[in-house]
Amino acid sequence: MTTDKKNRKYCAKCVDNQGASGLFICDGCQNMFCVRHVNEHQAELSNQLEIVIYEHDSIQQQLSQSSSDHVLLQKINNWEIKSIEKIQIAAERARNDLQQLIEKTNQRLSKICTDIAVNLRSASKTKNFSETDLEEWRTQLSELKNNIDSAISCNLIKDKRSPIYTIKIEADSAANQILKKQLSYKVDDRFCLICGPVQLDCNAMRSTYVGDDEGYGRIRGQQKYSQSRNTIRFKIEKTRSPQALFFGITTSNADLDQRLWSDPATIGWCGDNSIWVHGYHDDIKSQSVDDRFQFGDILQLTLNCDRNQIELYNERTDKTHIQCVDLKETPFPWHFLVGLCSYGDCVNIV
Repeated sequence: MTTDKKNRKYCAKCVDNQGASGLFICDGCQNMFCVRHVNEHQAELSNQLEIVIYEHDSIQQQLSQSSSDHVLLQKINNWEIKSIEKIQIAAERARNDLQQLIEKTNQRLSKICTDIAVNLRSASKTKNFSETDLEEWRTQLSELKNNIDSAISCNLIKDKRSPIYTIKIEADSAANQILKKQLSYKVDDRFCLICGPVQLDCNAMRSTYVGDDEGYGRIRGQQKYSQSRNTIRFKIEKTRSPQALFFGITTSNADLDQRLWSDPATIGWCGDNSIWVHGYHDDIKSQSVDDRFQFGDILQLTLNCDRNQIELYNERTDKTHIQCVDLKETPFPWHFLVGLCSYGDCVNIV
């Protein structure tokens, strides 16, 4: 019995199906293979199985790895490190701000304490005081003690704009304004009347000497002072002869054309540790090279009309000088008076 060639099935691997007849059928691909190619097909299937096994093992290995290696956990760890760094930076900044606030407040309070001490020593030495003075000093000491107990007023402010809340030091504005009002007596004044080769800027806040060294320039303040305790703050912007600079007061009806050191209405300090008192020259007792005026010094001239005295405080040296005023020679109202003598000498009101 013969087989019909049209119904014969050939091996799928043999070229153009012209080779051997297919004797085996694959249950998967449904192809026929001859004896030679059936083993080859089996080998291919085995290789594919190995690939599947490898992929399985890889997945199994990923599942068996520690959860600490998860990419999201790594991101969380990085976020934690960066957040801690931000907190540490914010904490350090807050500590520094608080320390600066404490130091600045202590400096202000120390300045008041020093002023009171100078007044007490002066009264003890001259025996020139009364019950009114004692009551005033007791009041000043009581206010100073209250300021010490409540001067540092600040809050911790949370920055809620950040996922990690940070803190910073912010002084309490209301308490700070009260403290400033208690400690500061700065007034709004400016240069006004000049005598000699002196130029003022457009705001009358800066005076510059433009003459030769043989002359002398005097500049009187605009405001009149007859009561309370008033402070004008000056900065020595430029000077060639700091020893000749003068900061003091005069009276409203004084003649500025008169020579500074011979004018009985003038009283104040020169930069060489000397003082002119109603036409007389004297040296400051506690002389020191550091006490002399220097370029960049900031000086606070206080006109204490209630006590008939003037005070000069140098912020660089942290020293205060006090001088009583004879109202017969320098009656109210008072004006501040600045003296310049070297070309280019410049003083600002700050």
